[in-house]
Formats: sequence, structure tokens, C-alpha cells
Amino acid sequence: KIPSHPIGIHSTENDKYQVIDETTSAVIEEIEESKAFFQ
Repeated sequence: KIPSHPIGIHSTENDKYQVIDETTSAVIEEIEESKAFFQ
């Protein structure tokens, strides 16, 4: 049995990019820096 199995591990990055709708200034999505260039 794996001890870490029941524990969810998530990224703890602080830097994020926001995708913003310029017509309404609403934040559409937040993307972590490490994934931003792949999306």
C-alpha cells in the first residue's frame, strides 16, 4: 500500500497568468506559469 495514495498533491506555484476578457474585464481563466506556454 502506498502511504501517499489517499493524499491529493497539487502544485504550489505562486506565479499565474490570467486570461482576461477585454470587453468585460472578467477573468476567464488562471494558468500556472509552468503550463502557460503549453496551452
